[in-house]
Amino acid sequence: MEGILFYAIAWCGWIIETFFMDKSVERTWRAFFILVLIISSCSYITVASLQISASCIFLVVGVLWQLSSKGWWSAFYLILCAGSLGMLYAVFHIIEIYDPVWIVIERTWLLSALLVYIICLIARQTGTRILVLCFGGVLGELLLGIFLYPIGFHQEIGSLGFLDVIACAFASICCIHCVKKCFIYVPLFKQKQVKEG
Repeated sequence: MEGILFYAIAWCGWIIETFFMDKSVERTWRAFFILVLIISSCSYITVASLQISASCIFLVVGVLWQLSSKGWWSAFYLILCAGSLGMLYAVFHIIEIYDPVWIVIERTWLLSALLVYIICLIARQTGTRILVLCFGGVLGELLLGIFLYPIGFHQEIGSLGFLDVIACAFASICCIHCVKKCFIYVPLFKQKQVKEG
């Protein structure tokens, strides 16, 4: 069932943001953003016979808001990375349509793992990785829609399947961030044990 991974991860994210993070304006905005993504996931806007998900548009607005606070060079680099990721996303789907036999793992998991791997190669900070993921995914959906629409495929941009891929990749990036933080604290914990012993 498409969308189940997105809803599960989004609700977990909202619960963590709302109940476990320190109270701040940024926390409130992030929780609001997640709720709007959940609410708008099944709403579509028709543009030139293409159906674009409202959550897809909201993702782009959120990314552009974050890009506006960065310098020109950082914004250009992020857009370049997102464009590369978008092309990878579109090529994956085109190859899947042309020759689906080579996809031996569930498509959502395989595409999510591929996106996370590429994102980890091109971006270092977690916030940057999430921006590149969201913007690159939306660009990939747009490229795919523009390319496949004339031949009668892919008329929905930002479907629940797309949101599943983005949510799985987002959860993977957050897990990588948590593991990195744990590795930072392990030496401090060992030093504390040595001092006590």
